[in-house]
Amino acid sequence: MKLHTDENQSFTCISNQFIDVYLPRANGDYVKVYLYLLRCLQSNIAELSTHSISDFLELTEGDIIRALRYWEKEGILALAYNGKQEISDLVLLPLSPASDTQQVISQTQVKGLSDTGYSTSNTHSYIPATGKQNAVSPELTAGNAVSHISAASASATLPDYQSITAAMKTPDKASDMKNQPKDTSDTFRRKDYSVEELNSLKSDVSYDSTLKVIESYLGHPLNVKDIQTATFIFDELHFSADLIFHLYEYCINRGKCRPEYIEQVAISWAKSGVTTPDDAEQASMAYNADYSAVCRAFGMQRMPGKAERKYIDHWVRDLALDTAIIEAACNRTILKISKPDFKYTNTILESWHKENVHTLADIDALDEKFKTRQMVTPKKTAKTPTNNRFNQFPQRNYSKEDFADMEKRLLAQTRMS
Repeated sequence: MKLHTDENQSFTCISNQFIDVYLPRANGDYVKVYLYLLRCLQSNIAELSTHSISDFLELTEGDIIRALRYWEKEGILALAYNGKQEISDLVLLPLSPASDTQQVISQTQVKGLSDTGYSTSNTHSYIPATGKQNAVSPELTAGNAVSHISAASASATLPDYQSITAAMKTPDKASDMKNQPKDTSDTFRRKDYSVEELNSLKSDVSYDSTLKVIESYLGHPLNVKDIQTATFIFDELHFSADLIFHLYEYCINRGKCRPEYIEQVAISWAKSGVTTPDDAEQASMAYNADYSAVCRAFGMQRMPGKAERKYIDHWVRDLALDTAIIEAACNRTILKISKPDFKYTNTILESWHKENVHTLADIDALDEKFKTRQMVTPKKTAKTPTNNRFNQFPQRNYSKEDFADMEKRLLAQTRMS
């Protein structure tokens, strides 16, 4: 997919509007994705993929897709899809100026603090887009005031930032946000286990043995983060030992050993209702771009089986072929034999690999070369003998001299008689 923007920025700039309006209510991972997109624009990185973003941020591809769709709903980016329903273009849209909200945020109203040097005569509003303070009418202040600090208070209280954000929204936008589904990411948020809690869990034999197996998987003694992550998966997500081992094996095989990444994958599986290693394989395949591309090219309404996945892994890992090349081979298979056939497709890809095919242009050049060779070399049409009782022995070929000799001998035999 290609990344575009309507703004020409020579540095990574984060709008105050984004910080004041969008950041407080967004999931932390969604914010990381948006900031990384801004960073890519600053570096003139136009070509991106969900896989590259997930690798950089140590998140799953499913998390990246959910983040992009969330920001699309928020109206700060636009997604374009190709004919295969894949994200082809991503446009970062300019944030709405503060005047569009038709609201102002009432700052903390300070009364009776003349001893501290603060003015008590005026109330100001803060406009995020400009960073300026403007005086507002008492009526507007009374309606939108967030919190107050009294001189008689023993300790000052800070204004509620969520309330400030709510006061900044237009009524229509606020009502729309109520209708949106609530983010359930907090349900799966890991807590920090105390030493007492960890010691009490160690009395569970299965917990202690699970940690030892995880340590052997990682190949180093478990640090604090490793133990906290493993405990969260065992105690909060209630993964079975087999599923935990499959989780670590899956992440390590992808070269991802950081506890943050392992935790995100575990949460993603928990949200998808994964309870067994087989469920995990199905969930993982759903986010595997290579498997999905082959299934779409073949028109399959299911994910590939174990033997079929071996073919795809061979094409991607061993032959190092691009997805577009694999899709082209799948399309030729369908056109040739009218059904999905991984063995037939493998023959095509193996021959292309021998011819050093790396792009679609290489395939076109190979086709032209084959057509030219066919035109130069005429086809030989072999005569097919008739299959009957008179053609069950090798046929002889007689020349004119042979016929003349036989004629002479026949005449000589006639004269003698």
